[in-house]
Amino acid sequence: MRVRTLYRLTLAGAAVAAMIAEWNFVAAEQQAPAGVVHAYFQAAVDKRCDKAFGLLTDPVRSIFGTQERLCRLTAGERLVRFQIGECTRNGDTARVLVTLVRPALTTVDAVTLSTVDGQWRIAAFDVLRSPPVPVQ
Repeated sequence: MRVRTLYRLTLAGAAVAAMIAEWNFVAAEQQAPAGVVHAYFQAAVDKRCDKAFGLLTDPVRSIFGTQERLCRLTAGERLVRFQIGECTRNGDTARVLVTLVRPALTTVDAVTLSTVDGQWRIAAFDVLRSPPVPVQ
């Protein structure tokens, strides 16, 4: 009986340790600029405007104004998937490249981040590459 109890406690302890390790990894990942960009676009895929808006800072936040306006303006945009690319950091600013795949359009964007109260937040989006527009 004692061996079973000890075995169960060991398994429970290992499960808790694994959850804490994963939580620490996710928390560390989200503190890095690339992690914040990943969290933002994952929120976009999941249609979680509240989470996405919380990862923005000025000047981009002031463009949307409110979380509700962000939801309205992006409601028709169907982001299918995204891929995080190169990340460069320079003090309190960073730039992360991300490939955005929509049903009829794939672009490469540069996302500029800055720190706000020690947390990385998105400050700007710039389209770097998109398919050429056909000349009519």
